[in-house]
Amino acid sequence: MKQTTTNHNELRWSRRAPAATLCLALLASGSFIMTTAQAAIRPISDFLSRQGQWSLHLDTKGNPDCAASKYDGGLSGFLFQPPLQNFVDWVEPQNNTSASFDYAGLLNSAAAGALGTTTSGSINEVVHQDGTVTDTIVLSTTHALAWATTGIDSYGTGLFGHTAIDVILHGATPSFGNCRLKLVINGPAANQPLPDFYEMFIGCGPWSFVSVDFFGSATGALPDGTPAQMQTTQVGLLATAGKANSNSRVALDAFPAERIIIRTTAAQ
Repeated sequence: MKQTTTNHNELRWSRRAPAATLCLALLASGSFIMTTAQAAIRPISDFLSRQGQWSLHLDTKGNPDCAASKYDGGLSGFLFQPPLQNFVDWVEPQNNTSASFDYAGLLNSAAAGALGTTTSGSINEVVHQDGTVTDTIVLSTTHALAWATTGIDSYGTGLFGHTAIDVILHGATPSFGNCRLKLVINGPAANQPLPDFYEMFIGCGPWSFVSVDFFGSATGALPDGTPAQMQTTQVGLLATAGKANSNSRVALDAFPAERIIIRTTAAQ
């Protein structure tokens, strides 16, 4: 996942959320009446339209400044790969490896649609008794630009494919894949603007994580041209980690599954 000058993995532990309450019982006029929580379907565009729009600003020590950061198109603050908007990438800390997928089509937009990326999905919003909400966001992306590098950001040595900068600005051969992102998040009220995933990852804004699930699979080549495949599986149990026994595995690591696999394949 994308990193600031602050330690990337430390930022993960700030994401906490209470469990959802789904229904309540009311006793009225001598009869028992069950009133369920309200639920609504929101278009996936409510989420996609917010991706890449949040600008990260840093304080004088290089740490995220949530108060100074804002939604203004995503380009006024700190950028990992200028002039491209920020997005979340994925890490396997044990192997010091990161993988990137254009899950929201931001890089395709930067390339004026030339990459051919498509997105689809759904959002289910449940309104609780106290007016807060839990949103389940499922986003499926096809023909997404994908690559992997050493390190926990996109500045390391290339392991698979080529970075967005190399592809979009310098004409390198792209590698593509499909991916599925599922976010369960808690928010302040119904029909509120959804967050930029990157804003939530940094730990800013009024929305909080319940869980994060991501799977991506890409076909392309190693930097030397050898045909290869890359897969990443990421599972984050953020709310569970916040309530688990402090000595349990999930409390010690809110992302119990962080795998990036790169393997060569037979030439076609």
